[in-house]
Amino acid sequence: MRGKLLKVVVTATATAMLATACTGSSDDPAEGDEQTGGKLRVYVAEPKHLLPSAASDEPAIYVIRQLYRGLVRYNAETGDAEMDLAESIESDDQKLWTIKLKDGYTFDNGEPVNADAFIRSWNFAAYGPNGQGNGYFMKRIAGIDAVLPKDPDDDGPKEAPEPTAETLSGLKKV
Repeated sequence: MRGKLLKVVVTATATAMLATACTGSSDDPAEGDEQTGGKLRVYVAEPKHLLPSAASDEPAIYVIRQLYRGLVRYNAETGDAEMDLAESIESDDQKLWTIKLKDGYTFDNGEPVNADAFIRSWNFAAYGPNGQGNGYFMKRIAGIDAVLPKDPDDDGPKEAPEPTAETLSGLKKV
């Protein structure tokens, strides 16, 4: 099933690219024919979520990869990580990380894509009451146990305790 879905997505993407290439428009900016906007279509099953912090199903991941950019992207040919929204990601001890973001990116509503936006989204993902299925991805950030308390019996009859904090203590804007 997974292989079949991947073949369908690849075939649809290739067909769309071929159709676009055959429209006769020029990509030469010297001709002044700059095009913006348009529609993006990804043919997959209905995704369960469109928030990266909630999505774990394959259709959602396909769509999310088309909608959102990350700190890094992966080169399709080499598999190497390359900077995307991050200008640099550095660590001397593999525990404390400094991430410098590129300037000039904004969300559709005009807000800047900056450190505050990343901190807000990572705190939202980690905060237990928000019910984000991928909140556990933040487990290496200091303060995770305060915002996402462990369930004492792994989905058994006992409930996890209430969080004692709303934000991760290990995230700081510098």
